[in-house]
Amino acid sequence: AALFDIAPIYFGKNQVDSEAQERSLLAQIAEIHQRFPDARFRISGHTCTDGNAAGNLALSQRRAQRIADLLKNNGIPAAAIAGVVGKGEARPIADNNTQQGREANRRVEIEVLRE
Repeated sequence: AALFDIAPIYFGKNQVDSEAQERSLLAQIAEIHQRFPDARFRISGHTCTDGNAAGNLALSQRRAQRIADLLKNNGIPAAAIAGVVGKGEARPIADNNTQQGREANRRVEIEVLRE
């Protein structure tokens, strides 16, 4: 079960980084890791339906991996990363027929787990 709600990180179309949101995320993750050293982080990348499914799957994986690498490069042990997966366009949270919906679907989500 997830311990904390961490806001998704949103990306521009075909983008793999989101620097302002990444800084905020690092601060949140560092605080969680300090308070709960046994916490683990599951990272999933998502896209909207623009483009083709195979390309979106690869893009979502790159987004998730970027966030995992960012955490590891900023003091989070690799063992604390419980999984990194690209889901492509398979799990939309909004309507892909609107600009706002597509923007909401271009995201990386992080679940915080304790086992």
